[in-house]
Amino acid sequence: NIAKENSYKQVEGFDELLFDWIGPDDFRTTVFCKAIKRRVKKEANGNGVSHQRLLEIIRENSDENTFIPSRPYSPHIGCRHELDRVV
Repeated sequence: NIAKENSYKQVEGFDELLFDWIGPDDFRTTVFCKAIKRRVKKEANGNGVSHQRLLEIIRENSDENTFIPSRPYSPHIGCRHELDRVV
């Protein structure tokens, strides 16, 4: 996710880009990622949210026992989800 973020930051107009939180929806999907996906979809109406807002949503819905701010895309241990640019 950091590599993707760094690539997106090189795009002119980065602050206007919209993002989604994507990943598998199966029996292993955690309550944390379900909540993140639900919040992004609710706020975005299917259009994505700003990068800054996505980071805020992830932080607000992360496992408070394992989330480390220096790893902003790891809301919990073993996360299989990632940011994705909405085109």
